[in-house]
Order: sequence, then C-alpha cells, then structure tokens
Amino acid sequence: MPTTGVDVLTSVLMRQRLRHAAINRMIDGKLGTKRSVYHVNADHLPGNEVSRTFEGAQHGQASVSFFLVNNSPGQGPELHHHPYDETFVILEGQVLVQVGEETVIGGPGDIVVGPPGVPHGFTNVGPGLARLVCIHAAPAMRTTFT
Repeated sequence: MPTTGVDVLTSVLMRQRLRHAAINRMIDGKLGTKRSVYHVNADHLPGNEVSRTFEGAQHGQASVSFFLVNNSPGQGPELHHHPYDETFVILEGQVLVQVGEETVIGGPGDIVVGPPGVPHGFTNVGPGLARLVCIHAAPAMRTTFT
C-alpha cells in the first residue's frame, strides 16, 4: 500500500501505463495490424543545414520520399530527372523552377510539379533563404542528372 505522495503518484502512473498498454493491444488485435503511425524529427534525417532526406523505403511502409531544403540565394540542384513525378512545395523565399523548357518563379504557397522523365531543377533567386519540400512520388529516390 502506498504511504507517501510519491508512492501514490508512482502507483497511479503505473496503473495508467498498464491500462494504456492494454488498450493499445486491444486496438491492434481488432485491426489485425500493428500501429501504423510513424514519427521522426527532421533533425534526425540524413543531411545538413541545406538539405535533409527522407526516403520512404527506409522508414517502414512509406510510399513517398522527400527533401527538406533550405537554400541560400543562388543555390539549387542542376537539371535532373526521375522516373516519377517530383512536386516542389515552396514554403519561403523566391524560387525559379525549371521544368523542361518552362520556368516559373514561385513563392510561399506555390506548388510546381515536374512529370516523370522531364529534366527539372530550381534556384533560389533571393534575396533571402528559400525553404522547400521536394516530394518524390516513390519510396526510394532515383535521380539522373542531365
């Protein structure tokens, strides 16, 4: 029997933890699967302060991959292509996106899609930092530079 406030709190927390585990087992049993949520902090992805990489195949059953990009003015990848779509979601800054022979200058909130096999790339046209999410419609990235 708990005798101190700390003992009582420990006892309550242990009961809650056991109840939580039982509920999770019950849910998993009814669904016939393990829990499906996956969580990773961007700081734990491979890369550096300019770009971090999430390849879905390395993170369970994720069917997409993406880059988290933070480019200074003038930075961006050379023209390249993939056997799948790449979607650019511009979060901050001004970015010149080239897809084939077309160019678009996009800013926060703009989304540009490059189709499979078409050379594309982007450049931060400044004046400040550009932040993008570059989504690859595949669990593993395959890039060919042109």
